Amino acid sequence: VYSPASYNNHIGVPLSLSSLEENTAFGVFEIGMNHEGEIEPLSLLAKPDVAIITTIANSHIGHLKTLDKIAKEKSTIFSGLKKGGTAILNYDNEYFDFLANIALNYGASKIIKVGKKQGAD
Repeated sequence: VYSPASYNNHIGVPLSLSSLEENTAFGVFEIGMNHEGEIEPLSLLAKPDVAIITTIANSHIGHLKTLDKIAKEKSTIFSGLKKGGTAILNYDNEYFDFLANIALNYGASKIIKVGKKQGAD
């Protein structure tokens, strides 16, 4: 099961999750934001085994104003990550260490580093 289109907000994520059935093997759901405080409640609802942050960039700069605030907001996805879960992070991004530390603090047991930089998985 996966999110149709960009069902990544406070309405779309619950709708996507409602597509899960008892025998569903796995689901892939996008959790998006454009304001502070939007990701954490959706992550707590979804309770992912794996959480992915593709990048921290200016695409959400409008309401959050700084990359630091974007990184902080996106990092709240780890609040819902199941203990022992996996975080997949962009190793090339300047916020990798920040995000990895938060993921570990929330109980991630594995960090997968993706990117072109030496040391990526």
